[in-house]
Amino acid sequence: MSPGISNSRGSPLAERPDRVELVPLPAWQPVGENFTLSCRVPGAGPRGSLTLTLLRGAQELIRRSFSGEPPRARGAVLTATVLARREDHGANFSCRAELDLRPHGLGLFENSSAPRELRTFALPPEPPRLAAPRLLEVGSEGPVSCAMDGLFPASEAEVYLALGDQRLSPDVTLEGDALMATATATASAEQEGARQLVCNVTLGGESRETQENVTVYSKS
Repeated sequence: MSPGISNSRGSPLAERPDRVELVPLPAWQPVGENFTLSCRVPGAGPRGSLTLTLLRGAQELIRRSFSGEPPRARGAVLTATVLARREDHGANFSCRAELDLRPHGLGLFENSSAPRELRTFALPPEPPRLAAPRLLEVGSEGPVSCAMDGLFPASEAEVYLALGDQRLSPDVTLEGDALMATATATASAEQEGARQLVCNVTLGGESRETQENVTVYSKS
């Protein structure tokens, strides 16, 4: 702990805000849902001289002064509920602490937390749209496509396409919030019979999946 700020007799008057801690943010935060910003400044004080500010970039979200607290009170916590928006994706959030001892003939002591980056996402509840032939002859190829709209950020979405135990290698194209994955499925003799074609789209730690039945057959 750093030495306190003392008067001429050596009596401790205050503790600088040396530790300003912003609680970790979610790994991914759904757009349109609330998340919590919480800042802790342990030990600093007197609390009545503290002001805490929560920021998005340089924008102040909430500012609170703790004036009127008992002279011996130390440390402070500031919590706010924030609605996640698309424009918050990649934004840095931080907390600033100010200990104003100028009325006592001392200075203004400031410190800030390390910034924390928020990642927001949108994944519709509807499953992806899967299109493929229902019948595939052994040795033949068939086009497969999987599409999904309303994704944000679409560039972060991961697509898994498979026919039975054969994973396909799709070409993925993006247009705004829409994703289209296309691939070619090749039917082999080992796959003869009923097989499941699967398309899975994952974003923000959540997944949506569609399955279709494909029959692989042989004329012989």
